Order: sequence, then structure tokens, then C-alpha cells
Amino acid sequence: MKTNTFFAIRSLIKGIEYPQAPIQQGLFAEDFAEQHGFKFNRLAMLTIEIHSIHQPLAGAPSLYETLIIGQESLTDCLLHICIRGQYSYLTVASAIKSTGVITVSEDYNEAILMKKLSTRQIEEIFEYIWNNMTCIEPLINNSED
Repeated sequence: MKTNTFFAIRSLIKGIEYPQAPIQQGLFAEDFAEQHGFKFNRLAMLTIEIHSIHQPLAGAPSLYETLIIGQESLTDCLLHICIRGQYSYLTVASAIKSTGVITVSEDYNEAILMKKLSTRQIEEIFEYIWNNMTCIEPLINNSED
């Protein structure tokens, strides 16, 4: 697990030749990627140390976890940060490594949550990933990186 000041990233994919992920997160990532027109090969858990971030207001649908889903190729990497809920999801932001473009989702900007990541915090997360790509790579021999 890679840790920074306010967040930690843990790859959820294990193995290279026959990659595996936890069933719920893997199925969610597969559906998410299909809806967004790509095949995912990167899946990681983003744990935010500030517990009020991404917590719904009382009575709102539960949000389970914040995930990083993406596709890395030899020449580029596309990543999405999203929040998985019971019946839906909320895309936080998307980024493309080669261009450095980070797009915060309009839905995220309009979402009513106890607290959200700031644009600067989102940029810090992507910057950390771009500088430490091993944090989203599949784990080898069931060990954490």
C-alpha cells in the first residue's frame, strides 16, 4: 500500500498472467470501463484519511468506497477516480497521463456530500500516481507493494 499525507492507494489486482480482483470491485470496474469505452487493467482502492470526505448526508444512499479504475498502455495511462455506491456510482475525476489533463466531473461538483475533495487534492492524487505508477500496478505473488 502506498501512503501519502491524506490518502493511501492499494492495488486490488493480483497476478500478471491471470489477473484477479475482488469480485465486487472487479465486476464494478468491468461495468464502469465498458460504459466508458475501455478495458480496465488497473484497479486500486483509494482510502482518504479524512473520514468525512465522500460521506453522504443522513438518509442518502450509501457510498461504499472510492476506487481508481483505469487502462495503462505502453504509451499512456487513463485513470478515473469514482465512488462506488449500493445502486450507483459517482465519478470524481478523470486524468490522462500524456496530456496532464485532469477533468473533475460535473456530477461530483454538484453532488451533495458531507465533504468533497478539493480540486487541488484531486490534482495531488493524480500527481502522486503519475510519479509512483507502481502503486496501481498488479501485485505479484500476493504481496502488497
